Amino acid sequence: MALGATFIIATGGIDLSVGTGMTFCAVMAGVFMAADFMDLPLGLGLLLTLLVGVVVGLVNGVLIAYLGLPPFIATLAMMMVTRGLSLIISKSSSIKIANPDYFAIANGSLVPLPCPMLHSSSSFSGSFLPCCSARLCSADMPLLSAPMRRPPA
Repeated sequence: MALGATFIIATGGIDLSVGTGMTFCAVMAGVFMAADFMDLPLGLGLLLTLLVGVVVGLVNGVLIAYLGLPPFIATLAMMMVTRGLSLIISKSSSIKIANPDYFAIANGSLVPLPCPMLHSSSSFSGSFLPCCSARLCSADMPLLSAPMRRPPA
């Protein structure tokens, strides 16, 4: 979330719906993969959860880019919508996902490295490196194109 918010703020925008969008995705993951709901396999459940997040972001993008709403207003509206949907769908209670593979993704390790470390490093390289290679670090974005200052020797 912090990486995405960094790029949004660096380009002069704001996204108020990030936290509630993540909550909505977590609720939908519970709906897709919990035994007392849909009980889908891990891969399909994660794919559908990712699709929910994409739809939330896509609606925000359409509201801002095509309908011309200010980012503050569009994301404030999405924040309220996703918050309300999360509370309605979950009936204001926790949804337990008992799938051991789901637990392993968050708490396991892959050879010598813990999975959360792999997740964060892949997120960083997957978001920062394309930004600089796509010439987003230009004069149009002074925050990202500012020269690095070296400490005096």
